[in-house]
Amino acid sequence: MTQPLGKSNRRLILEGGAIVLSILIAFGIEAAWEERGERVREREAIQQLAAEFEVVRERLAGLDSTYEFGRFRGIAPLRELLGVMGSEAGSFSDARLDSLVASSLGGIVPDLPEGVLAALVGSGQLGLIRSDSLRISLAEWAPQREIVDRDARNLGDFTAEHLLPFLWENASVRAVDVNTRYHVELGFGPFDRDHWPLLQSRTFENLINERLTLLEASLRRLRTAVTHVERIQRLLQAELAVT
Repeated sequence: MTQPLGKSNRRLILEGGAIVLSILIAFGIEAAWEERGERVREREAIQQLAAEFEVVRERLAGLDSTYEFGRFRGIAPLRELLGVMGSEAGSFSDARLDSLVASSLGGIVPDLPEGVLAALVGSGQLGLIRSDSLRISLAEWAPQREIVDRDARNLGDFTAEHLLPFLWENASVRAVDVNTRYHVELGFGPFDRDHWPLLQSRTFENLINERLTLLEASLRRLRTAVTHVERIQRLLQAELAVT
């Protein structure tokens, strides 16, 4: 009786072990499959982020050029305008004066895409990215983006609240659309009254200096954002090279 019982116990142990082993193998296969799925989703997310941040970098490069040299809105035209402050009437053409004054009015719209990153953050899928450096850099982009957007809003607010009211009062601007380069559409001379006295106005000069200061500070912060985006791009490309 003892020998058959021992054989039965061994059989039960072997069968139990086989069941446990099969369960462990099944869990292992499932975990491996899930891991593979996560890596596929990670790579897709990184590819989408790489495409989005390439657009972001291009838009920031365009903004950099606009802040520096942009006609009707950049630093260079404002410096040129400051250079002729104090000039007497007729020192140069009315058309040039029109263009220089209009340079103080232009608005700036960053228009930076954020769909992919926002979707990843909103869905909690940002955790798929294993690189700590990349995740941290992506998380730090939101404040940088907000700075760029806020600078553009502040510039528009300053123009709307200070520059335009001054020009309406002192030169009677007929039609102003800071986003469509109004004086190109309507032709030179968007002023109802003689606007040469603007060049003798200390108030106008101070307003132009203030807008110039805003633009210069915005450009510095914009370039910080560009450096950050370029770092993100390097990290994204490094991940694509190994995933």
